[in-house]
Amino acid sequence: MAAIRAVSSLALAALVLSGCAGTEGTAERDEATSSGVDRQAEYEQVLSAQDQLHTCMAELGYTVTEEGGETGIAPMPGDEGDQRFFADLEACREQHPLPPIAPRTEDELVRLYEAKLAQARCIEDQGYETVPPPSLETYLAEMQRPPESVVTPPWDPLSQPLVGGAVIELEELCPRPTIYTLAE
Repeated sequence: MAAIRAVSSLALAALVLSGCAGTEGTAERDEATSSGVDRQAEYEQVLSAQDQLHTCMAELGYTVTEEGGETGIAPMPGDEGDQRFFADLEACREQHPLPPIAPRTEDELVRLYEAKLAQARCIEDQGYETVPPPSLETYLAEMQRPPESVVTPPWDPLSQPLVGGAVIELEELCPRPTIYTLAE
C-alpha cells in the first residue's frame, strides 16, 4: 500500500511542481503562452513520459491500475517487495524521465493562484472545508523554488483529510486548475 501511495504522490508532486496537478480538464490550445512556451505540447510530453513509466513497471510484472484519474502501481508480494519496487521504479524513471518543464512566469502563477482561490470557494459552496490559502507572496515563493527542494506539494484547496471520500465528486464539480488549464 505504501508503494501505491508513493507512486501517486511522486507523480502528483512532479505534476504539481511542474504546474500540472492533474490530468483532467486540459484546455485544448495550440498557441504558445505569453511566455513563449507551448504548454499544451509540454503537457502532452509529461503524460507520454508517465505512460511510458507505467508501461515499464507493468512489463516488470507490477499491476498498474487507474482509478479516478490517478494511476497506482501495486508492489509484488514478498519480503523485499518495497525495496525491489522502489529499485524498479527508479530504473523505469531513469529509462523514461519526465521532460524538462519550462519555468512558469509570475503571471501564470498569479493566474493559477487566483484559479485555486476560485476552486476553494467552489469546494466551500459544496459544504466542505478547504486548506486555508497562503498569501500570494508565500504561494509565489513556494512555486518558484526548485522542484528538488520541495518536500510537500504547494497549497491545494482540495485536501483529502478535509473532504474524505468526496474528492472524486469535488474534482468534477470544482476541478483542480493547472498551468495547462489556465485561459490566456
